[in-house]
Amino acid sequence: MTNMKSIILAAALGLSGMTFASAKTYNMVLSQPATAANVQLAAGRYMLNVQGHIATFTNTATNKSVMV
Repeated sequence: MTNMKSIILAAALGLSGMTFASAKTYNMVLSQPATAANVQLAAGRYMLNVQGHIATFTNTATNKSVMV
């Protein structure tokens, strides 16, 4: 029984860790040029993907990505 509790606890901790490590994605529109971490972003539609401390801006018209 103790072994089963250990397995369940390990699985629960693993799943909770995956929740915190998962990437978040946002759609945004810049109506004018903007700067993010010394990177100039042109006005337009972007998909912002945030994973941990890394943000990736992808211009949806050109498909060009910039990591900051």
